[in-house]
Amino acid sequence: MRQRLRLTIGGGLLVAALLASAGLWLRRHAPLSPAARGEALAREAGCTACHTLGLAPRGPQPPRAGARVPSWDGRELASFARDLGELREWIADGVPARLRDTRGPPGSAAVAMPAYRDRLSARELDDLLAYLVAVSGFAPAMPVAAYEGRVLATELGCFGCHGPSGAGGTPNDGSLTGTIPAWDGWDYAELVQSDAELREWLLDGHPARLWDNPLARGFLERQVLKMPAYRARLSEDELGKLVAYLTWLRRDFAPPAPDAGAPVAKASPAAVPAAPTPLEAEPSYRSPQAVVLSSDGAWAFVANQGAGTVSFVDTAAGRPSAEVAVGAFPSGLALSPDARTLYVSCQYEHRVAVVDVPARAVARSFEVGDEPQGLALSRDGAWLYVANYLSDSVSVLDTASGRALATVAVGRGPRFLALTPDGARLVVSNGLSRNVSIVDTARAEVVETRGLGRASILRDVAVTPDGRWAVVAHVLSRDLQIPVQLERGWIHSNGVSLLDLRRPGHFVTLLLDGLVSGAANPYGVTVSPDGKRAWVTLAGTQEVALVDLAAAVKLAEATPPDAVERLAQDVELAERTGLARRVPAGGLGPRALALSPRTGALFVAGHFSEDLAVLDAATGAPRSTIALGPKAPMSLRRRGELLFNDARITYQTWFSCVSCHEEDAGVDALNWDLPNDGTGNSKNVKSLHDAHDTPPAMWTGVRADMNAAVQAGQRFQGFLPKGEQQRALEAYLAHLEKAPNPHRSRRPDAVARGARLFERALCSTCHPGPRFTDLVKHDLGLGTQTDLVSRFDTPSLRECYRSAPYLHDGRAETLESIFAEHDPLGLHGRAQELTPAELADLLEYVRSL
Repeated sequence: MRQRLRLTIGGGLLVAALLASAGLWLRRHAPLSPAARGEALAREAGCTACHTLGLAPRGPQPPRAGARVPSWDGRELASFARDLGELREWIADGVPARLRDTRGPPGSAAVAMPAYRDRLSARELDDLLAYLVAVSGFAPAMPVAAYEGRVLATELGCFGCHGPSGAGGTPNDGSLTGTIPAWDGWDYAELVQSDAELREWLLDGHPARLWDNPLARGFLERQVLKMPAYRARLSEDELGKLVAYLTWLRRDFAPPAPDAGAPVAKASPAAVPAAPTPLEAEPSYRSPQAVVLSSDGAWAFVANQGAGTVSFVDTAAGRPSAEVAVGAFPSGLALSPDARTLYVSCQYEHRVAVVDVPARAVARSFEVGDEPQGLALSRDGAWLYVANYLSDSVSVLDTASGRALATVAVGRGPRFLALTPDGARLVVSNGLSRNVSIVDTARAEVVETRGLGRASILRDVAVTPDGRWAVVAHVLSRDLQIPVQLERGWIHSNGVSLLDLRRPGHFVTLLLDGLVSGAANPYGVTVSPDGKRAWVTLAGTQEVALVDLAAAVKLAEATPPDAVERLAQDVELAERTGLARRVPAGGLGPRALALSPRTGALFVAGHFSEDLAVLDAATGAPRSTIALGPKAPMSLRRRGELLFNDARITYQTWFSCVSCHEEDAGVDALNWDLPNDGTGNSKNVKSLHDAHDTPPAMWTGVRADMNAAVQAGQRFQGFLPKGEQQRALEAYLAHLEKAPNPHRSRRPDAVARGARLFERALCSTCHPGPRFTDLVKHDLGLGTQTDLVSRFDTPSLRECYRSAPYLHDGRAETLESIFAEHDPLGLHGRAQELTPAELADLLEYVRSL
């Protein structure tokens, strides 16, 4: 019989004698904890013959290289079981039901896990599970604060006395029960009657209630092992984490009735978020993205990304005369010298459409790499160069036949191209590589990869008429600093880099910002025929910068190498020297622009205003606005997309959301040390796709969900969130347009094989469909000395084919390198047991998600 004794009973010889007798009885008859009973069962059942508590296996090795019996380390067990239910199935049946089809019947593997369902009673199975959980620390759904409390308890040596995970059972002569109590044991409630008392135990080694009672104090003083006092060692934050851990351990505890089975903690599954509210039918938006002019300026051709069309605009009449369907998501344009052929990169169809201009129809198309964007045409129109954003390559095509003459590997995410006038060099702006690739066109190979310092989100590039200078528009990201100050561009600043193409390695960055006004998100670039002027669209501030290019070149020539970095920090340069001035773009979301030398007009495509603004190239004064067609009203989601691109919601307009997430809400491929979870722990920028249904947000889960993260993001931008603004951003991010995944249809046999391997390699334990994340943080041994935590959010695998680099700090450049180089403890599933061919199939499936 389990009798609870209250230590608050009054003094007296009779009471003392009763307590002494009770203490002697309890020392002899106190019930063992479930974990203690499970430990004896584990030895009797032979579990420890194969498994160890450390990282090294003890049992026989499977025949395949790299395979091994897993240890009882909670991080490794989390690679095999999603929750306590599956861990119980491993013990009872030798394999959980989810993996039965991929592993075969129990006992069929080379080294098989025995099935104990018919050998042990239900209570014994519970005890064995309780011991396994205690000794391993397996807790896939443990909250962050509780997990950090467990780490702290390990560092303080608490488990040395209280047993694994506080399961108790260590002898302690002189104490009331003769053992150190378990943190989830039957006597805990008598010893700790409130959170306040728990804090007293931790800070002083005993609560005042017991210390002030002479009889209870006698036991506390007489016991051999005494609870240490941590008042001088624990901060309030650390104390809170220990309390959080102990509270979590007892979340499902209920004292058992006599002879009942042990209470087994149940893993609390992460809350599954509701699907986003469906939007009403969205209007169709043209979203003009690229513009090119005929040599006489009579015609402007505009690529409408949203509509999949090209508008033919009669510039003299100031209206479009035709709209031709070309393909999904047109992003780049190139016009033949005779203006009879228009080449259009159809980004989502991985091809270039060839438009017969007089016929106003698509005549044929050329297959190219994945997601073609920027185009460049040789002066004679014989060769077409195509920037393949996803393939990290440039295709070289013979325009007569459409045949690919060469494919040149360049940096990551090439978006824009520019040829020197003699056609000898091609400058490739790599959107996610912080560099440009310079290609020798005769040899079809990269002859130089030129770094641009802290440049990021590289956009358009133009070459001066003399072929000497390249001008590249980009953001300047100071990701090596803790981003806490917006002023003076100390998170992001914005400008152009001038590259002397005759001097390898040369570049000078000139900022277009003002002292209290950032020039967010430089995008399109064009240069005058005499090379004296340049125009740059500022997509985040709805402006165009008019640049004195001749003066900029002189400054670039005069800047010594040791002054380049200092010049790139000068946010007052444009205003102080008159190097550039900014004028309204005439529309919303200015991206592409084109110059008509004959008329002195500058045509600016407004991505969100769906028009062509016509500016005076010399003064920037507005001349007219050409609507590309009837305008649909701006929906809530569309407004959210505009806000995502708009730096006017940031203090002093230094940056917009796309300064870290590109225009498609993806990644910038950089690590940032955001102070929302402490400092000194830089982390990889996550794609925002599917973030609405995969909480928590951020790698350490500091934001409960995406909506909380959006609010925090607005505060980071310097303003308090506004209700309508928040709703619009939420609507946009919850309904992001996704690019077609080219991996789904490219190798269907490999994808099918990989899907089976996904289960066999235990990937689905932490990445279960349909979200391909368990919404839980795990410790895979990837934390470093600078990380404040060792558990990180399990990212969804959806669209991972476009979100490199990988892992919380971006250390893995490729999916392959995750397993080849960045799995130090072998805890990242069982992919290491696969052959190279099997791993290739598995990753092809992962890329198809």
